[in-house]
Amino acid sequence: MSKNLHVLNSVLQDNKESSYIERIRDVYRKYAFTDRQKRACELFLFEPTKENAVKSLKLTPKAWVFVRNFLSKEELTEVIISIIEKEKINSTYLKVLTGNAFLNDLVDQLLQTPIAEKIEKYLKIREMNNKLRR
Repeated sequence: MSKNLHVLNSVLQDNKESSYIERIRDVYRKYAFTDRQKRACELFLFEPTKENAVKSLKLTPKAWVFVRNFLSKEELTEVIISIIEKEKINSTYLKVLTGNAFLNDLVDQLLQTPIAEKIEKYLKIREMNNKLRR
């Protein structure tokens, strides 16, 4: 149990006046998590293990908000690379990954890896789509 609290303290903003549940809800609101994304992260939040961190990241890149302080940068990058290269990810995963400003640090890390070409290609597609919408 103390490991869970340690992980929660490292993830959530230090606000002793509110409960963990309220702080988790604040993170969900701040980063506009969908119900599906919330469930994916709860898997990790209630049982913080590397396996659950990987499972959460497979379901949504927004799980990075919670697992970034649990996994090392190298482990995070390796997991995302394996998800993008080996898994049959859909465009929604890349859309969430590249379309959220708070994930820019993660995208920047990925642009220094072998999958940079895939990420850059998707970023160009997004940019063109945005120009067409205007």
